[in-house]
Amino acid sequence: SAGTIADRPIASASRMLGGYHVLAADFHVHMFPQTWSTLPPWDTVIEARYQGLDVIALTPHDQVWAGKIGRWFAQRIGGPIVIGGEEITNARYHLLGVGITRAVAGDLPLSVAIDDVHAQGGVAILAHPYERNWPRYDADGLKRLDGAEVVRPEAQNEPRMATELREFFERVRVTAIGDSDYHG
Repeated sequence: SAGTIADRPIASASRMLGGYHVLAADFHVHMFPQTWSTLPPWDTVIEARYQGLDVIALTPHDQVWAGKIGRWFAQRIGGPIVIGGEEITNARYHLLGVGITRAVAGDLPLSVAIDDVHAQGGVAILAHPYERNWPRYDADGLKRLDGAEVVRPEAQNEPRMATELREFFERVRVTAIGDSDYHG
């Protein structure tokens, strides 16, 4: 569209912290075709550039092929870095498998799904771990987690949600992740 042609990406600023180069990343990004998403993989990559992101993980629900398309496209246009993955959805949990190339079955216990993510060389991040979900998580799975979302957009405006995410993080002590759960 004409608006897209006229738009200019936010320049990705060089960020240094403690002598380290820091990248702006979002590890929970959805794209069409799937429920609740509006942008196809290539437009999602372009939007990430417009937002000044250096890295995104494309994590469609229960499949990995759309993320592979986004990664392919990003490599042809010079970025951002795109990591493939999926949001594994189960009645007991939602798990981000970041850096995987094969879909993980959604009917597995949390601990087994995490083992599958790790077997593929991926990272397992628990998505939106709000208090209502805590009783559903198996203790063995929580021990295997690499990270959990601690900062999410809706929690920025809802103190109760922010408190629940912080409390979960204090309980499991894994890497704290801030994600958008972007849907277009």
